[in-house]
Amino acid sequence: MTPPRAVVFDIYGTLLEITEAPRSKAEWESVWGMPREIFRARIAQEISHHHTLAKSQGIPHPEVQWPDLIAAIHPSADPEALARFERVTRIAPGATELLAWLREKPLALGLISNAQAYTLTELQKCGISLDEFTHRFLSFEQGFSKPDPEAFRWIAERFSPLSPAEILIVGDREDNDIRPAQAQGFMTWHVQKMPGQGLNDLQNWLKSLFL
Repeated sequence: MTPPRAVVFDIYGTLLEITEAPRSKAEWESVWGMPREIFRARIAQEISHHHTLAKSQGIPHPEVQWPDLIAAIHPSADPEALARFERVTRIAPGATELLAWLREKPLALGLISNAQAYTLTELQKCGISLDEFTHRFLSFEQGFSKPDPEAFRWIAERFSPLSPAEILIVGDREDNDIRPAQAQGFMTWHVQKMPGQGLNDLQNWLKSLFL
């Protein structure tokens, strides 16, 4: 098999892992001024409203802006602080080593991710620089999200004259990453928490192609 000439990563569940860090009911209400359940219900309502409006305008997979949601519910809150209030973000096992190895190869790197502005801060805190990615599809910047085929066409256009068959899409979800990428003719690697499917395994597979 011919090695890819570009590798494009999903972020959450692929390069970054998120674990929940639940706060007590009292702590939540002291910081955000309302019960967690009410806050989440109002967030869901705002998302539904934004999605309905966007779909009526012909956007089948719309993305919402997290700061807009928070402003509608709690105008004095810090959107980035709230995004991290109940979760811890860590770099995925093998990601640091894989990215370091890829930097030494004649490969272009990219991102294709459903993300928010706070994602940039999370990447930076985990030691991942945006500068190493030639092209970046981040849904909050585009107004639509995966699995929209246009997200993958966007990547194909930016990496032209490479063909999709020369570009490896790496992601953790069949529905958002793997199947829509394959439908556009991309190579794919499905990251899973099982033997043979992690980022270390991906690095070993790529090494075998470059022999």
